[in-house]
Amino acid sequence: MKLNEYVERRKAELPPSYGETADRPPVLSVELPYGEMWMIAWSHFSHAHLCGEELALSFIDHEIIIRGDNLLPVMMAAAGLRLECLRTISPSYRSVMDARETFIHEIEVHPA
Repeated sequence: MKLNEYVERRKAELPPSYGETADRPPVLSVELPYGEMWMIAWSHFSHAHLCGEELALSFIDHEIIIRGDNLLPVMMAAAGLRLECLRTISPSYRSVMDARETFIHEIEVHPA
């Protein structure tokens, strides 16, 4: 997310976005609640699977499970290897967000 987008979201009292995209970042940064962070190389990406409100991103040595609403944009960014960062959004923000926006309420990272 660019700084001006962040500032505009703050002014509107909206949460930060679920993540950022870039042209071919070398790693995917996954920010979990309470300060835990993972950095997983895109060169290890295998495939993605979206089923309802759950998206699985599979890597050679890890699987990332993402739960939320409107996850197709996340899957498409992953498919293009453009997803740079993922984070959850506090459920308290859901009521002030557009229902069509991507909303991630849970992320799990599991070693494969």
